[in-house]
Amino acid sequence: MDIIYDVRAQDAFRLAKAAAKTARFGGNMFKRILSTSFNGICQVCNNLQPFNHERTFGQPEVPWEKRAWAHREELIKIPTLVLEDIPAKDILASRQIDPQTNKPKNDCAYCRLLCEVFDHFFGFETDKWDHHVLSGLELSVGLMIKQGQPMVIQCFNFEWDASVSTSRVDLEMYLETSLAPGILDAPTTARSGWRAADSSSQNCVAFIRECMEQCRHQHPRCRLPSTHHFTPTRLIYIGDLSDDVRLFEAASTGLPFQWAALSHCWGGGDPFALKTDNLNTLLADIPIKRLPATFLDAIAVCRNLGIQYLWIDSLCIVQDDGQDWEREAAQMGLVYSHALVVISGASSKNPDTPFLGPRDEDWIPHKFEFQTPKTGHRVPISVRRRYMTAAPLEQGLHQPPYTSFWSHSKRKGPLYKRAWCFQESHLATRNIHFSLGSIIFECQTHRRSEDQLAPYPQLYSNVLGLVDDGAKWRMIVQQYTSRQLTFARDKLPAISGVASLMPQASRTSYIAGLWQESLLLDLMWQANPAPKEVLAYPPDQLTAPSWSWASLDRAVVHNPFKSFTPLATLAHAESTPKTATAPFGAITHASITIRARMRPCRIRWRADKYSHRAYYTESNGTPSEEKHFISDGLLTCRYPNAPPGSRYVCRARSGLPYEGEMDAAFVCLADTELSSYSFVGLLVTPSVKVEGAWERVGTLTNLRRKWWEGGDEVDVTLV
Repeated sequence: MDIIYDVRAQDAFRLAKAAAKTARFGGNMFKRILSTSFNGICQVCNNLQPFNHERTFGQPEVPWEKRAWAHREELIKIPTLVLEDIPAKDILASRQIDPQTNKPKNDCAYCRLLCEVFDHFFGFETDKWDHHVLSGLELSVGLMIKQGQPMVIQCFNFEWDASVSTSRVDLEMYLETSLAPGILDAPTTARSGWRAADSSSQNCVAFIRECMEQCRHQHPRCRLPSTHHFTPTRLIYIGDLSDDVRLFEAASTGLPFQWAALSHCWGGGDPFALKTDNLNTLLADIPIKRLPATFLDAIAVCRNLGIQYLWIDSLCIVQDDGQDWEREAAQMGLVYSHALVVISGASSKNPDTPFLGPRDEDWIPHKFEFQTPKTGHRVPISVRRRYMTAAPLEQGLHQPPYTSFWSHSKRKGPLYKRAWCFQESHLATRNIHFSLGSIIFECQTHRRSEDQLAPYPQLYSNVLGLVDDGAKWRMIVQQYTSRQLTFARDKLPAISGVASLMPQASRTSYIAGLWQESLLLDLMWQANPAPKEVLAYPPDQLTAPSWSWASLDRAVVHNPFKSFTPLATLAHAESTPKTATAPFGAITHASITIRARMRPCRIRWRADKYSHRAYYTESNGTPSEEKHFISDGLLTCRYPNAPPGSRYVCRARSGLPYEGEMDAAFVCLADTELSSYSFVGLLVTPSVKVEGAWERVGTLTNLRRKWWEGGDEVDVTLV
C-alpha cells in the first residue's frame, strides 16, 4: 500500500511540475506580447536575436571563448532561439502599408531585411515569392539563431520541387568581419568563411590539399589500417601532366595501389566508355580529347593531389559485357570504400558538365546593408544559399551518420538525387564534394567546407548514443530510397555494395533488401504517402517481392518503435540471387513464410490522403472501430464486380483506382507496448502469381489487442 501511495505522490509531483512549467511558459509569452510596444521587439522575428523570448534557452553570461561543444548539456549554455513555421505573410506585412494609419502593418526593420533577402533569392521575374504569398500560397520561414554562429533562415515552399511535398531551401546570414562592440540591436549572427566564385581557383586547390594533409597525418581514426587488401580489376593511369592517360589492368599485377574514385551523374547520356571492341586500344592510350568535362576535372583534381590512378565506372567496367558488369558491380562497394579519396562531381548533371569553374550566380553570396533601428549603425551583412539543409541547433557540432537528421538530410546538387551515387558517397573514407555552392571535404573524423570557420562538425560521436545495426540499415534504406533510379532492375544492385559491408552480412542472411535477424521489424517499412500515385513497378519490371521496399518506386520510412515485441516467427525464408558472384545484388525469386495470427478485414478506400480505413467484423456481426492504414501507393479492387468476401484489394498498376469497400487480411507482427493501441502488422491480399500465397498492400499500426486476439494462427507465405 505504501508503494501505491508513493507512486501516486510521484505522479502528482510530475503533474504539478509540468503544470508549473506550462504556466511559466505561458506567463513569459504573455509578458513578451504585452511589452512589445514598449521594448520594440517584433512578435514575428524577435528582432533576429535569441534574447527576450519564452523559447530562448542558454545563458548569455557565459563568455563565448569558454563555451564548449563536446556535450549537449554544455551546448544549452549558448543563447539560442529556434522560431518555426513563421507565415511568410507575417514577414511581408512589414512593408505593406495600412491604409488607415498610413504606416507599415508591422513596422519591423528586421522583417524588412528578411524581405530584401527573399527578394534577391526568390524574386524571379515570373516567380516572385511575395506574389505567391499574396495569392494565398502557404510559404513559411524558420529561424535558427544562436549567439556566435551564422543565422540559418529556413525557407519552405519558396521554390517548387516536384520530388517532395514540402520544398526547403536554407540560407545563411553571416558577417565577413566582426561587429564593432556596442551594436546591440544588430541581428545576432557571426563571421563565416569565404566562398570562392570559381571552384578551380588556387584558393580551392590549396583548401583541398590542406584537408587531405590534415586528414592523413592528424586524424587517428582516418589512419586505421585496412584489414581487407583489395585492388580494382582496372584503373586509369593518369600520372602527372606530362604522362599519357591509359587503362591499366591493376588486379593482375598483385601489387597494392592508391587510387581515387569518381562519383558522377550519367544524366541519361552515353559518355565515352569501355567496350569489348576498344579494350585493347584503351590499354595503350585513352584519347584525352574524347573524355567529357567531368572526367577531365577528376583527372585535374588527382594531379593536384599527386594521385596517379583513378577509377571511373564507365571506363573501368566493360559496358557491353553483362558478366563483367555484374562481377564489377558486385565489388563496387570495395572500390569506393578502399579508395584513397572519392571525388564527387555533385554539381554536374551529366558528364559533359564540368564541376570545376565559375559558380552559378545563385550560389554567390549577396551583400546587404542593414541600419540598426535604435543605434543607427550601418551593418554589412552577407547572405548565401547553404549547400545542405542545416542540422538541428541542439545537435551542436556532432553530425555523424545514423542520426534522424542524417537519415533525411538533403544536399543540393544533381548527384544527390541519384540512387546509384548513394553508396559511392556513403562508403568513402574520404570524400571531396564539388557541390553547387562549396567544396566540402568529409572523412571519418569531420566535415569541412571551404566557406566555413573552425570548429568543424564531427562525423563521429560518443554523446548521441549507440545505434544498433538494424536501425542503421533502416536509416540507410530511408536515405537511399529518397533518390531517383532509372531502372527498377537496379534497385537492389545499386545498394549492394553497402549491404555487403554491413556487419549483418557476416552473421545473417540478406533477403531482398532485408536482414533475416531483424526481418519482422524490417517488414514494417512505410511508403511516403502517395494515395493518388501508382508506386508499384510494372510486372515486367518488378524484381523484388511485394514485402520488400525494393518493390515500390518511392521513398520509404521506418516507424522508430520504442519497443517491439514479436508476436510472429519466421518459419522459412529464401532468396535466389541472379548471379552467384553477386549475393547482395539482383534476385530472381524471394519469399518468406511467417507463423502469425491473421484475421480477415475490410477496408474503406478513397484515393485521398488520410482517407483509408480498415475494420473487421465482430462476433455479433457489427463492425469494429475503423483504423487508418498507410497504403503502398494507389490501391484498387482486383475483381470489382465480385461479391463481398472475394472483392480483394491489390496494388494499382494504372491511375484508375476503385473507390469503395474491399477485402483484405491483417497479419499481426508485434506488440509495441506503448499504450492500449500497440499492435502492428501488415495488410495483405491473396497473390495472383502464387496460389495460396499473399502479397503486401500496406501497414496497420496503433491497433487494439482484439485485432490480434481474434486472429487465427497460420503459416502466411508472402511473395
